[in-house]
Amino acid sequence: MQELKRPFILYDAQCTLCLRFKQALEILDKNDIYSFYDLHQPEIYEQLTFLNFEDCHNKVHLVESDNSVYVGKDAIAQLMKNLPGVSKLVWLLESQMGQKSLEVFYESIDKFRKSKYSCPKCKR
Repeated sequence: MQELKRPFILYDAQCTLCLRFKQALEILDKNDIYSFYDLHQPEIYEQLTFLNFEDCHNKVHLVESDNSVYVGKDAIAQLMKNLPGVSKLVWLLESQMGQKSLEVFYESIDKFRKSKYSCPKCKR
């Protein structure tokens, strides 16, 4: 595998919900800011020893150009700040209510992903 192009998002290519999330982000990412890598590629963890498969499989990970890592709801917040179509809503995150809403949104999606109705590979 070549050097990973940053910033990037790790996604589970074996999970239907994760694939849909990736496809939606690619549409929103009109300026091609982000690269996307399947978290099942072992070369990722060889190049970036601060990441591990188990953590990446449990929550979405976004790695910025400076190697800062955003996980779970923080990754979603970072995407909201950087994607042109969504950045107009970033002011919602400035309040405590907005932060709580983002947390509930992420936890609901994560719970659904791990449920019997979504991805059988994501259940734990």
